[in-house]
Amino acid sequence: MQLIQLMRNGYAEIRIRVPREWLKSPQKEAEAKRIIQDQYVDSFVKTIEQAGLRPNRSSVTTQIAGVDSAGARVRAILDNQPGGMDAYYRVISDRFVQLSMLRSASEIEKSASAWDSIRNTIQVELAPAATPTPAKQKP
Repeated sequence: MQLIQLMRNGYAEIRIRVPREWLKSPQKEAEAKRIIQDQYVDSFVKTIEQAGLRPNRSSVTTQIAGVDSAGARVRAILDNQPGGMDAYYRVISDRFVQLSMLRSASEIEKSASAWDSIRNTIQVELAPAATPTPAKQKP
């Protein structure tokens, strides 16, 4: 898993998660969604519930690199302030890409320009082309 975390005091934490595996079938994409997106969001919800809070979870969409992308929004009162997490995913260049942002509502709002910049410009290199191996010739 490739992970980039952007954190700064007073701003939301932005995470970019990209598994190294190339997705070459719809089954692999569905498996990646279940393992990367669904388990990530479920884990966040469980953590909030274990703290005695009542999270609200909803389905949301946003644009990632110019394409509508599905996601989940989890909201609760954290440290006496509304906040939570937004997590979105999309397949780019046969790679599963997940973007998430978490913290208080005011920190999320303050981080909107950085979030927009990341989700609008993210790129993933294409899978390397297979190198053909020369056939062995019989003597």
